[in-house]
Amino acid sequence: MLLRALETGEVQPVGGRPGRRVDVRLLAATDANLERAVLQGDFRVSLLHRLGAYELRVPPLRERRDDIPRLLVHFLEHELHRAGQASRLVELGADTSVWLPTRLMAALLHHDWPGNVRQLSNTARRMVGMLLTGQPLSELAAQLSTDDGPVASAASAAVSEQSQGRASHPANDLSEDALLAAMEAHGWQISATARALGVSRKVLYARIAQSEHVHKARDLAPEALAAALAREGGDLGRVAGALQVSVRALQLRLRELKLRP
Repeated sequence: MLLRALETGEVQPVGGRPGRRVDVRLLAATDANLERAVLQGDFRVSLLHRLGAYELRVPPLRERRDDIPRLLVHFLEHELHRAGQASRLVELGADTSVWLPTRLMAALLHHDWPGNVRQLSNTARRMVGMLLTGQPLSELAAQLSTDDGPVASAASAAVSEQSQGRASHPANDLSEDALLAAMEAHGWQISATARALGVSRKVLYARIAQSEHVHKARDLAPEALAAALAREGGDLGRVAGALQVSVRALQLRLRELKLRP
């Protein structure tokens, strides 16, 4: 239905009424390599062609490090305003060396920011929280210098274990925390999570089968699925995210139960 709407500029209202012409512009954004996803069977080439009329590449934050100080100041101001502490801006601006030590600034500038601007925004929020509660920022500098945050570090730890020769039983080596963090970070998509963890989809499926915390689409009750479909307006992507399963697994379960979004 989406492909047809993109191709013809016409949508079909629910209820069987005649199609209706619409004049809209569709903008889509992703950090995934869609060409590679097409080759791996994880993305429809027909949709890629329809979305690919114009492409704008936004470089990641690690490729525009000059923006980091400006964005950081912007986010700090925003968070101080939210906390009702806007007056602290003058105080902090008087002597940045007190609250923004050289080590922390160096860590901020040299960090690769895998989460890009959103991760920097979250870091600014943490900085404000630490400043207002009198906590030293040295711990934050140390963390930025050593890892990419809780989600990335959990996934990286799993990859690191395998790269050190522990891949003989990779499904067992992958911790529950690393599995859940990686699945959540990649929208519960099997292929994307497997690539991030450096394992095959077969290995990842085996580890999911062992997990007591990862939801399996095959275990979803028809009532829960019907309720989620109604709540999300039939949007399978949002339903999958809400139920914490992959879209593909959700589609198979819906087909099995003869439910339609």
